[in-house]
Parts: sequence; structure tokens; C-alpha cells
Amino acid sequence: MDNATSNDVCIQELAEQYPTIRRENRLRCVGHMLNLIVKALLFGKGVSKLEKQLRAASDDERFEIWRKQSCVGKLHNFCVWINRSDQRRERLKQYILRAYDEGSIEHLYTRVLADGGIRWNSVYSMIERALKLRHAIDLFFLNYR
Repeated sequence: MDNATSNDVCIQELAEQYPTIRRENRLRCVGHMLNLIVKALLFGKGVSKLEKQLRAASDDERFEIWRKQSCVGKLHNFCVWINRSDQRRERLKQYILRAYDEGSIEHLYTRVLADGGIRWNSVYSMIERALKLRHAIDLFFLNYR
């Protein structure tokens, strides 16, 4: 069962039919609970406030908000910044191909993933891809003018 309020009504109705079922017995969606826990670990207590700020912010303000969100926010900004420019994307792709040819990265991904905000698993996917492309990203920064 997910965490929708209509499920509370469902449990109430079931409790009337089956007295052993009580509201306290309801198990919330474990996936949703884990997602909330991870978001709190990554972004702190004010995740809802952060989401609200991001929705209302301009592009420049979003970059500033994300910059304050530790290394995850900085990685988010880097991925968004790279993906907004064909030239930067192409330059990073060249470093990725070079690092792949040298054997310093194992998988040939041609771009970084931006997490798209605070969606389920998107932060994980962004971090995982960046770690796989770490050498190419380092080369990009070392040679960026």
C-alpha cells in the first residue's frame, strides 16, 4: 500500500469488516519511507522547503540554492551546466572517449546525468554516473578555460 490518504479510509473499512485489523497495523509503503529517509540524509530536514524554493526560483537562483546543498548540489549544478551547452557536452564527451581509450573508465557513457530535482533514484543515478566518469570529469576541469 502506498501512503495515499485514501488508504486510511480503506483500512477503516476493512477494520469494520475484520476486527483484528486496526489503523496501527497499517504498514506504509517501505519504498516511499526509504526515499524520504534518503532525501533527509542528503538534503537535511527541510526537503519540502527546498523543493518549494526550487520550484519558485529562476535558473540563476536554482544554481545558488543547489550550490548550498553540499557535494550533491555541486554535482547537480555541474551536470546541469554541462548539459545546457552543446560545446561543453561535446568537450566532456571527448574527455570521456579519451579516458575510455586509456582504460581509466570502464563504461562508455557519453554524458553526465542531471538528477532532475529530487525524484526517486535520480540522485543515485547522477552520482553513480559521475563516479563512473570521474576521470573524464577531472580532465574536463583540469583543461577548462
